[in-house]
Formats: sequence, structure tokens, C-alpha cells
Amino acid sequence: MQLTLLSVQYDAGATSTRDGEYVIMAAPDIDVLDLANKYKVLNVLIGRLHAAIRKFAFSMGLEHEDSRVTEWIDRFNSISLAWVAANKSLENVQIPIRITLNK
Repeated sequence: MQLTLLSVQYDAGATSTRDGEYVIMAAPDIDVLDLANKYKVLNVLIGRLHAAIRKFAFSMGLEHEDSRVTEWIDRFNSISLAWVAANKSLENVQIPIRITLNK
């Protein structure tokens, strides 16, 4: 993820208290208003993790005739369907950070 002015503004507002004081939070933020942000970031993470696992698994030269492999592939591919559905439900969600493919 890339740090942007929007993410800095968001973080500053999320951790400010009164009179310009700030708090360092050791626990996760559980504010309901932040759920859309968390779902969007998690959705991107799941998509990238799925792609990485797929590349790794298929680089191992799987025996596609093996019933365990075909069962795994079927279950693994079902993640894609759920991910696409989740992604569609989040396509209009605006979050204060920009997620890029850049390293």
C-alpha cells in the first residue's frame, strides 16, 4: 500500500483525542465506520494471496489426474467466485488509501 495524504489525514483523525493530543493504539480499531476500509483492504489481500498460492501450486507440477489434486483445485477455484462477488459488492466503496501493484 502506498502512503497518501488522505491516509495520513485519516490516521490523524482516527487517533486524535482532545486538544491536539494523539493516542497510540495497541489494540485494533473496531470502529464500525472503518469496516468498509477493512473489507476493501482484506479483499485486495485475499485476491493477491490467492494469486500467489496459485502460482506456487502450479509451479510445483501438480498431477492433475490425482483425485486429491482435482478436489483441491475445485475448492481453490471456489475462492475466486466468492472473491469476485465480494469485490463487486465493494466496487463503489471509497477508502482513504490507494492500493497499487507497485513494490
